Amino acid sequence: MLDSLPSLDGPTASLSRREKAAIVVRLLLTKGSVPFLASLPEHKQTELAVQLARMAPVDQDTVAAVAAEFADAIERIGLSFPAGLENAIGLLDGVLSEGATSRLRQMAPSSGYRGNPWDDIDKAEADRLVPFLESEAVEVAAVVLSKLKVGKAAEVWASCRANARGASPMRSARPAASLPRWSTASAVLWPTS
Repeated sequence: MLDSLPSLDGPTASLSRREKAAIVVRLLLTKGSVPFLASLPEHKQTELAVQLARMAPVDQDTVAAVAAEFADAIERIGLSFPAGLENAIGLLDGVLSEGATSRLRQMAPSSGYRGNPWDDIDKAEADRLVPFLESEAVEVAAVVLSKLKVGKAAEVWASCRANARGASPMRSARPAASLPRWSTASAVLWPTS
């Protein structure tokens, strides 16, 4: 929001967006309103703190002009959306099915989900991955193996080769239209048992 403050003529013309953001935050703190800065990415929090430390005193006309720009920018917002998956779940409470809500809660950052399914697949035990890869087309297995850490990929590949007793452990290539749609990834990430 603060990044979208316009540069207008007058007392704010020479101020950068960061300076304007620092003025707004300082004004809010002075008035007893504590902005929820912890929801900003850490690098933005750091930038803001550094900018606050660099600021020189600002005259009342400049403060009023920056506050007016900020208020105008807020008034132009038609809709706002929740920040983060947890807040979206709260917004949709009572609207989604229990199954969808449960799945979303598992994906929320507080549950440990980081948003990268390959990390979760990489954490799976090799003996759990091997049966899925052995039932997949070579192309699908190759993609999965390429996404694993080198040590894990080597362990999984060695297990596949040992199970096949030297023969090619994966099924031969099939036409692209018949390849499964990430059945391996979905089975590992969302097991039915």
